[in-house]
Amino acid sequence: MNLSQQIAYLFGEDELFVGEAKEISEEVQIRIIAYIGVMFGAGGSAVLLNKVSKTVGANIGKKVAMQAL
Repeated sequence: MNLSQQIAYLFGEDELFVGEAKEISEEVQIRIIAYIGVMFGAGGSAVLLNKVSKTVGANIGKKVAMQAL
């Protein structure tokens, strides 16, 4: 999170994390995801997407198999 804040400063953004709120806004979440994507680059993003899609696919497959057709 600290690194994403530093990248935000490089792009001229304001503070991402304001106050003592336990949850962050959707706009800030999108910015953080974008900055992390920039940090990992295309190769890192592809690996991350591959792992996430396998996990999500397995979970959805289990849920579909449990439902009566």
